[in-house]
Amino acid sequence: AGDVVFSGGLVQILDKVLDIPDTCSKTLTLNNVTAFVQYLSMALDLPPAMGASEPDPVGFYDNLTSVTCFAPDNTAYAAQMPIYNSLNTQQISAAVGWHIFRGVFYGSETPSGSILVPMWGNGTRGFVFERNSSGMFIGNSQLIQSDWMLKNGVVHILDKVRLPS
Repeated sequence: AGDVVFSGGLVQILDKVLDIPDTCSKTLTLNNVTAFVQYLSMALDLPPAMGASEPDPVGFYDNLTSVTCFAPDNTAYAAQMPIYNSLNTQQISAAVGWHIFRGVFYGSETPSGSILVPMWGNGTRGFVFERNSSGMFIGNSQLIQSDWMLKNGVVHILDKVRLPS
């Protein structure tokens, strides 16, 4: 049996049950994007403006509402390993915070030219979201996979790690 067309639209027949969206850390781990989760677990200096008292940074970020996470893939972290291994807790926290944004920004729906401001680590400056014939970008990092739905937002996978200057 194929898809069913009716006057109100289309019913698509699936071959399996859809998964319910999960947390960012579980979604990334299940999809083998583990380096970001590893560094997230070391980001103990949480955003002061958030009133964070959570001793578990992974739990803190997983329990926020309406967030967008731009997580670099493992290859991107491997390329920056010497830099990341030299960072202290505050610097790791700021660097991780550069990848987490308030609000849900699906790549397919976010207008090109939008300014997205990270939760932590960048002051009030934002990063430009661009969409062109080469793909989607946040700053100079390309989204190599996008729009993975989470229970509290969305995650996109980047080809580069965003580092504070």
